[in-house]
Amino acid sequence: MPTYLTDLQKIYYEWMTQKIKFTAKENIVIINTPFVDNLNDNIQLVVEKIENDYIISDDGYTLDELELTNPSIIKFGKRKHWFNQILFNFGVKLNEETRELYIRFHDLNDFPLIQTRLIQCTIQVADLFYTTRDKVINLFSEEVANFFLEMDLPITQNILFRGKSGADVHFDVAIGKTKYRNQCAIKIVNNPISNAYKLPLLSIIDTKALRTDTDFLVIANDENKLSDKFKAVFKNYEIPILLWSNRRNWIEHFKMNKRNTPSSQ
Repeated sequence: MPTYLTDLQKIYYEWMTQKIKFTAKENIVIINTPFVDNLNDNIQLVVEKIENDYIISDDGYTLDELELTNPSIIKFGKRKHWFNQILFNFGVKLNEETRELYIRFHDLNDFPLIQTRLIQCTIQVADLFYTTRDKVINLFSEEVANFFLEMDLPITQNILFRGKSGADVHFDVAIGKTKYRNQCAIKIVNNPISNAYKLPLLSIIDTKALRTDTDFLVIANDENKLSDKFKAVFKNYEIPILLWSNRRNWIEHFKMNKRNTPSSQ
């Protein structure tokens, strides 16, 4: 384990504290997060107390943006199926009337985990915007998972690991440990723009200190060019980025049971 891991964690948590903003407005709290959606807008959430519970939501923003372009984007066919699957994976519900994505919870101590789940959910739902309209669609994360299975590599999808923060951290894919290599936990990024590193990086940092027998990496969709900032951040933290276009090359590393995780390629 790198000797500077503790320093990196400290710096990152301080950055998170400085960047997240809470604003009280009437009977709600508005949270401006440092994480961005696929339109490169900061994700904003709203928390409201209802009786003895709390509701955190996206205030309807995610679906409003998607439906501006395509009003029926999640009403029919494959998009509807994937939309419902994403909500199920993260324990998020849809208010049919207000179009809000939300989670209701009781204990404020659960807030950090609940917020992270909702942020990850909104990012994946926004990915539906980038699926093509003229063919049967598949989420990029599902495409990656299917590729591993086609290559006869058993995987676990949508797995949770406990992080140093005490929260459960979501990873898209995990490859099991063998006598030759560690378990591997993977974050998948469909649209690697300059600010898209934030949530995957936080997830890895929060988990890494407690899982010394697990390797961490990112698979990025390079259909569009990766942002230089996106690449530089993961390089600085020594987290490999595997390019989807090179999958036929790096998959051999896993199939041959090599001891180390593949390097960025």
